[in-house]
Amino acid sequence: RILKATSTELCSSFIGDVIRNVGTFMITNVIEDEEVLAWKDELQQYIQLNTKVHGHTLYGSPPERPQVYEIYWSKPQIKARQHPNVVRAIAFANQLWSFGRDSSAVHSHAVETP
Repeated sequence: RILKATSTELCSSFIGDVIRNVGTFMITNVIEDEEVLAWKDELQQYIQLNTKVHGHTLYGSPPERPQVYEIYWSKPQIKARQHPNVVRAIAFANQLWSFGRDSSAVHSHAVETP
C-alpha cells in the first residue's frame, strides 16, 4: 500500500505517524500543473537547442528513442529542485527516519516542516 498525501497535509503531525506505520508514501500537488508544464516546455527547448552541455555531448537513453537526458544542471531542473514546496517536501521526508551508526537500526523523528 502506498499512502498519498498532499503537500498541504505535511503540516499535520498525524500524517507523519501514518507514514511511519505504512512505510511508503507519495506527496501530491507539490507544484502547480501550469508551472510544471512551463518547465517541461523550457526543458524540451533546452534539449533541442543543446547538443553539448559543459563540453559533454547531451546523451539520451535509449539512443533510438531518448526518454532520459543528462539534464541535471538545466534551468528547469534547478528551478524544480529549489522550489520552496519541493524543499519543504524533502525536508519533511528526511525527518521521518534516520539510521543508527551501524546502519541497521531505523529511528523515527518528530515531524516539523519548515
